[in-house]
Amino acid sequence: MDKYLARAEEFVITETLQQKLLRVLRRTISNIREFWRLYRKNHLAVIGGAIVLAFILLAIFAPWVTPHDPVAPNFRAIRKPPVWMKGGSWTHPLGTDHLGRDIWTRIIYGARVSLFIGFVVVGFATVIGVTLGLVSGYYGGRIDAVIQRVIDTLLAFPYLILATALVGVLGPGLRNIVLALLYKEWIYPCRVVRGEVLVAKEQEYVEAARTVGAGNRHIMFKEILPNVLASTVVVSTLRVGSVILMEASLSFLGLGVEPPTPAWGSMVAEGRRFINTEWWVSTLPGLAILLTVLGINLMGEGLRDALDPKLRE
Repeated sequence: MDKYLARAEEFVITETLQQKLLRVLRRTISNIREFWRLYRKNHLAVIGGAIVLAFILLAIFAPWVTPHDPVAPNFRAIRKPPVWMKGGSWTHPLGTDHLGRDIWTRIIYGARVSLFIGFVVVGFATVIGVTLGLVSGYYGGRIDAVIQRVIDTLLAFPYLILATALVGVLGPGLRNIVLALLYKEWIYPCRVVRGEVLVAKEQEYVEAARTVGAGNRHIMFKEILPNVLASTVVVSTLRVGSVILMEASLSFLGLGVEPPTPAWGSMVAEGRRFINTEWWVSTLPGLAILLTVLGINLMGEGLRDALDPKLRE
């Protein structure tokens, strides 16, 4: 008898867990539908998202998109013009550089570097910044003063100059660029979260949590954090474009990933010697930077409209 009761009890518990999972799944699907309904109202944001998605897919499937090697020179195809110009061909649709390397191929592989650095730096910076912003805004006092003085000190140095100095000390390379950009990037989500926490910790739901005996960690991460994530997501999305521009600037100065690895900034720098005759060598990678950053900024505007309740109609 006890055996059957135990099985029945297990069945009831399983059913309860299944019901909870179904509720969470339905709520998630409903939130996604509501987000998409609000996001697609901004047509420019949809276009921006499509641009970013296109570059991501091209970067992921680069070996299948183009047959050319991005680093191997081809001295039989030096400085070939794009397909729409005289002497161009579909073999190299965007032309070639001074070493005969296919521009289309190098742009696609360069997207891997730029997008990787952009998303990795902003991802780590968001985690660090959100954590420090929560601590700074919630506890205040000396902890807040120390964190804010560090932020003020970093803000006193121009971003590019600071990143250039750090890469100069650490040396060029993918890992060192990430570290150099991460050194200052965390302050942007930190300041946003701190400001949101200063307002949120005075709200009634936080007071109610304190009343029932919730601890500081529970209040910070369970009550306040979910209510400040929307602003954090928007800011972090917009910062990806800024980090990509910073990486391109460092690559242009010769402080990016080491050649012959393709990077958009170094491609622009390599082509400036031939700008009067072979303009496509530097102009087309520059357009790739422009389109990517523009797409990210448009997408960020759409996320702001969809995630910020104050902007909803």
